[in-house]
Amino acid sequence: MYLTNRFFWLFGASAAMFAIAYPFAWLFPLAQTVFVGFLALAITDWMLLFLRKPKLSCRRELNPVFSLSDPNPVS
Repeated sequence: MYLTNRFFWLFGASAAMFAIAYPFAWLFPLAQTVFVGFLALAITDWMLLFLRKPKLSCRRELNPVFSLSDPNPVS
């Protein structure tokens, strides 16, 4: 799974809020709420990405001869 910069910025901002909440106790519940919200968004994104099983179908259309004269079987 590839984590984008947005993920690190959001959780870095959450960590910064916890650091700022150390001297200001009234900010701690807000930092916890923001962290839980970001965590819920990350888990929802993971669930949408990996838990859905889309049905894919494809069909290949190829020329019967790939080279100048030899037929090539395709499996």
